[in-house]
Amino acid sequence: MRLWGETRLWRAAAAVGLCIVNALFLFWFLRKQPDHLVAFQTVPYSPYPRYNSASWLRRWRGEHVSCEGPRGKLLNQSAHDWVRARIVSPDSYPQPLLGDSEVFGVQDGVCFDSYDRLAPYGFEPEETDKPAVDWDSVPWAELQERCIDQNRERFHPEARASKTARMPAQSTAIPADSMQSPLQRTPSKTSAKYHHRTALLLRTWTGYKYRPNDLHTIRALITELSLLSGGEYEVFLLVNVKEHSKFWKQPEEYQRLLDEHVPREFHNISLLWSELPLLRNWYPEVGDWQNYWHQFMVLQWFSKTHPEFDYIWNWEMDARFIGNPYHLFEQAARYAKAAPRKYLWERNARFYVPGAHGNFQEWLNDTHTTIETAARDGKLEPVWGPLPYNASLQSPIGPAPPRSLEEDNFTWGVGEEADLITLLPMWDPVHTAWTYRDKIWNFLPGIRPHFSQADTIARYFHHAEFAKIPRRTFINTVARFSRRQLHAMHLENVAGRTMQAEMWPATVALHHGLKAVYAPHPIWGDANYDVHAVDDVFNANDNKPARWSSQRDSVYNRDREGYFGPFTWFYNARYPRELYRRWLGYESIKGTQDDGERWPMGERNTLCLPAMLLHPVKHVEGEDEE
Repeated sequence: MRLWGETRLWRAAAAVGLCIVNALFLFWFLRKQPDHLVAFQTVPYSPYPRYNSASWLRRWRGEHVSCEGPRGKLLNQSAHDWVRARIVSPDSYPQPLLGDSEVFGVQDGVCFDSYDRLAPYGFEPEETDKPAVDWDSVPWAELQERCIDQNRERFHPEARASKTARMPAQSTAIPADSMQSPLQRTPSKTSAKYHHRTALLLRTWTGYKYRPNDLHTIRALITELSLLSGGEYEVFLLVNVKEHSKFWKQPEEYQRLLDEHVPREFHNISLLWSELPLLRNWYPEVGDWQNYWHQFMVLQWFSKTHPEFDYIWNWEMDARFIGNPYHLFEQAARYAKAAPRKYLWERNARFYVPGAHGNFQEWLNDTHTTIETAARDGKLEPVWGPLPYNASLQSPIGPAPPRSLEEDNFTWGVGEEADLITLLPMWDPVHTAWTYRDKIWNFLPGIRPHFSQADTIARYFHHAEFAKIPRRTFINTVARFSRRQLHAMHLENVAGRTMQAEMWPATVALHHGLKAVYAPHPIWGDANYDVHAVDDVFNANDNKPARWSSQRDSVYNRDREGYFGPFTWFYNARYPRELYRRWLGYESIKGTQDDGERWPMGERNTLCLPAMLLHPVKHVEGEDEE
């Protein structure tokens, strides 16, 4: 008995000792690495409206009907289709250097590891008990169509597309009524409104190599934008056919191109198009139809042939969003809708640097004071209403201001949906050294760039009169367009006028008096850079007040754009791919200062990242990728 009692006492003492050791280790770990401890308990992540609640039903027509997902079950009943997130303190990860989560509206109290985020869409880095999905057989087009039909009472009758409207357009002829302004939906006689519809166009091309992560990403976009919203969004692959083919006349050729260049599961959501003859037939007066220079001509074609969509998001295959895309797009629209038009064009050019500017209201106050002072001193004339280059040639389709600039108390435009939403600032390129600032077609009749094999970018093309043409630019082509915005661009192209792609949409909005808004989503750097230096570089103005990024020291000049390299959103940044690879669990690559220690870790020793946009993200899979 004594031996037994001694053994029991020894075991008890050992257990107590082990508990003490564990407690001491946990205490040390919490003190030593507080930013890296993430609770392993996850929760379903659903940043959608409270569909069918009393407040929602007062605002919107119809009822939200849950739709079927890729596993053949209703999405509100299939746990295997749910994305999961981890609740964390925003202090668990570094603060963004540009923009802000709270201002933009994306939830900053959660993070995602790659498995919880992408497992519903086929990302399986380890054994799982999830039922296998035959992804090749998932009828994505049918799922989207059924979802829209089940929710049809929520949408205006003209926005409920038929199957024929979704089929590839076989004609390259321009519609006879294309010059008419987009039809305005007949307003509801009740206070509840029909919900608008938005298309997401994924820009891809023949020869594109779809990697597993591309497939996971496209499936997530369809499910989270279209199916979970009940058809508010619809996702398409817009496939640029690079080879010579008359596919628009030959169904068997159309199918051959799909078979060779598009994963089977996405065949029925793919629209094939080519620069010739489509764009040449639509816009013969331009004289050039290369997608490199004119990426939005095909959006105009899509909008005219798919009038059921009020808005279109142009999306790149190498863009990634760690969070929920519905949340991203809705919050961008919310921010833009609330923006007043007063000083909007001037505000659009300036980055918000929270560490240097304080809270957002302080940034607004400083921005407006700077603009007002510059205007009072005769150094700036704020934009107020349409600003056409040539009033005798251009007929602005946007509204005239209801009052003078001085009389307006930041009320005009509040509550007005934006015609153009960008994810980087819109700035004036005229006095910068930006490479493409003079790529202008036919604003001076007959004056346009000509390209050759020896000079593929018409490097020295210039005209002195170009300095008089008001312009605005935003970098990369990810943006949301209203039907009115695309109609204005269409009218200009029909007349033969256009500009380089990144300079074109914002310039048209400026000329036509449309509402264009830069939405300041959070952008991170690969290190904790000096915030005042960041402000000096990214808002450089050559000591000219309120001329942010619009002078010879612009950060968008070729000799300065390298400053974007260690940031998470710019067309040639290095950091996005590195960060995304680590998030997926791949080994680090060289080229950034971030060693991964600044971010919380998920359960599988991968990063747990907040909702962030990343671009570009190319070729992420495999340790041998360069």
